[in-house]
Amino acid sequence: MKLSFPPKIQNALGMKESVAVKGESVKNDYKEYEIHFKVPMNHLSTSELQAIEMYYEGYDLLILGDAQHPAGTFHNIIQIVKEHGAKMDLER
Repeated sequence: MKLSFPPKIQNALGMKESVAVKGESVKNDYKEYEIHFKVPMNHLSTSELQAIEMYYEGYDLLILGDAQHPAGTFHNIIQIVKEHGAKMDLER
């Protein structure tokens, strides 16, 4: 899995995508994941860091296949997580 950054964030970070994080293979079922992507930000100014913290639109989660090529994409993943989390709270 990789996290693809929106253009506004790509310019600040100097990178288009995160480093790949290996996940467990899944067949015919689903898995719940908590993924942590480490992105170097020590070169950013305080204002750039604040802008990144406030900007949630356009991050895509890329699901990679065996050859490290995208096999699927969850577009705007932060919004999906927010909606899923709200739904989970309502079901409790």
